[in-house]
Amino acid sequence: MQFKALLVFLISIVVQTNQGNETRNLSTGANDHSILAIILRQLFRIEAKQNSSPRLTDTLVQTINENKKLYELLQKQVTDNKDETSKLSSTINLLKTNLQLQKSEFNRKISALRKHHEKVPAFTATFSNNGLMSLAHGQILKFDKVHFNNGGGYDPTTGYFTPKRTGVYLMSCTVRATDHHLHVSLWRNSHQIMYAYGNSWNTGSFSIAVDVKMGDKLYIKHVHRNNEVVQGGPTSFFSGVFISG
Repeated sequence: MQFKALLVFLISIVVQTNQGNETRNLSTGANDHSILAIILRQLFRIEAKQNSSPRLTDTLVQTINENKKLYELLQKQVTDNKDETSKLSSTINLLKTNLQLQKSEFNRKISALRKHHEKVPAFTATFSNNGLMSLAHGQILKFDKVHFNNGGGYDPTTGYFTPKRTGVYLMSCTVRATDHHLHVSLWRNSHQIMYAYGNSWNTGSFSIAVDVKMGDKLYIKHVHRNNEVVQGGPTSFFSGVFISG
């Protein structure tokens, strides 16, 4: 409204000026009209800008609101992604822990399986001499005919069984006497563990579980104060086998 009033005011001034100065020449009047035209064009431009400013302002406000909504949406997505990332991280850590436990359990089972399939220490030996053999007091019986010797713990040259694995062993021995008495016993290092007694062509024997440490020596020793005789060959034997660790 102000712009239109200003326009009417300017036109009225120009008309009044032309009416009061009729003696002015045509060239001067033409210049006045040219200036008026320039002013009018500028005024129309100003009006157009003024008319478009509210629309631009509304558009800008709308754009700002839309961008704000978009920002809030993106911020919500970022928050949701952080929550998902945190949950995913917790899940990954749980999976790592479970995997480590499964790996430890697997290694334990593999170790137990390997141990189970290791060659079980065991031996059986008899005498290579099938005749009668005299035994002095304190003499260690050397069962020199080895039938098997898993783990290599038995030495037929000494009569010692030296386990290479700690555990419980089942130790057995049978000796056949002649027409006289026969006294032998099982020893672990310097400790006497079990007796075997035979007489009148009968056998003396025992079978006992013994707790043995790796490096211990087990053997059969004649323990009677007088010399005695044992029947050789397969009628007498010394044997040991690992039971459990």
